[in-house]
Amino acid sequence: DSAGGALCVTTLVALRDSNVPLPAGVMLISPWVELSDTSRGSWERNAQYDYLDSDLARYFAKVYAAGQDMGDPRLSPLNADLRGLPPIHIEVGECEVLLDQVVAFAARAQCAEVDVRLVLAEDMVHVFPLFTVVVPQEEEGRTPEPFRAFERFALFVEEHIPLAISLKESPVSRSRGANDA
Repeated sequence: DSAGGALCVTTLVALRDSNVPLPAGVMLISPWVELSDTSRGSWERNAQYDYLDSDLARYFAKVYAAGQDMGDPRLSPLNADLRGLPPIHIEVGECEVLLDQVVAFAARAQCAEVDVRLVLAEDMVHVFPLFTVVVPQEEEGRTPEPFRAFERFALFVEEHIPLAISLKESPVSRSRGANDA
């Protein structure tokens, strides 16, 4: 999530460039993919809703970059060559300040022929899936968005990671389920 999401993408690019086998898929939560960005429209539009402050973001970016160019693709994967990356599932809140850069990243990945699934979660802020610890599992008969994000993650894993599918269908998991009943 966030800066960790960017680190995940830059690691994938480095692995690809080193001819190391890549994972079957990647899931990102509100990835911070452009360190120098604190001025796209979503920073202004969503500042009143999101808790991530632009001054704090600039400070974190400066510390993380440690004097390096913040536009360097190794720090800001929005600027990286994304060709050949595995499928990517991205969850981002419509009310978060990073929204525009995440949407731009997904568009660049699609142009690079990466299989991208981008979910824009209505009324959600930065790293909203992590809020499962403070949100009840059910509200007024419906599943809140943070829990729905994890349901989407599970579907992505089942779709892209064959091991998860084979484990789910294995005799061991079926017998374990029968014993639990």
